[in-house]
Amino acid sequence: MGIKVRLAILNFLHMGAWGAYLISMGNYFVHIGLASRIGSFYALIGIVSFFTPTIAGIIADRYIQPVRVLGLCHLLCGLGMMVLFYIGGQPDAGMYYSKMYMVYFFCIACYMGSYSLVLSVSYTLLEQENLDTVKHFPSIRVFGSIGFVVLMWITDILNYETTEKQFMLSGIISLLFFLYTFTLPICNRQKQLKHQTLREMFGLNAFGLFKNKELCIFFIFSALLGIICR
Repeated sequence: MGIKVRLAILNFLHMGAWGAYLISMGNYFVHIGLASRIGSFYALIGIVSFFTPTIAGIIADRYIQPVRVLGLCHLLCGLGMMVLFYIGGQPDAGMYYSKMYMVYFFCIACYMGSYSLVLSVSYTLLEQENLDTVKHFPSIRVFGSIGFVVLMWITDILNYETTEKQFMLSGIISLLFFLYTFTLPICNRQKQLKHQTLREMFGLNAFGLFKNKELCIFFIFSALLGIICR
């Protein structure tokens, strides 16, 4: 199986795990009497996106193989989704709002930590095969969108939109993703310097890029666009 096909499957599973519940989650909370809490759950996506991709990136760059970090993120997310499925299946599940909120916070933190890593791993593995990332990655990434739509459709077909089973479906896909990462090649990483400052260790020197006016403006508008899209 060629690397492009393998990465297409990777992206399919990655976005599929999200598509299984993201659109229908609000219907479930309405069903259990938590309609007023829907916004707080969706807001977590934006909140954790500020820091978990950075933390996961630092770990993958400096300490653990990126493919393994990617798999670990989905393993934890999948297990968390199974816990959410269990809590959501209890009688009067709406009474367990605080527990569900904390578990979902954990799940989405792990998932968003893997979001940028999927792109990084895909680019790295393509380059290791001497393939042009600009030419080949778009056709691979589109399978992520396909995965999101397919799993959203499956959730609808199985009538899981208003039940906790959508979290179970997402958890299964994440666990499959975790197992699938063991079939991927290892990413070659650049050797790290033995003596690094604390600033370099945590990647804080990247903030120096904001001295570039054009890049700073681009970042601000990208952030505003992301808020609108949420």
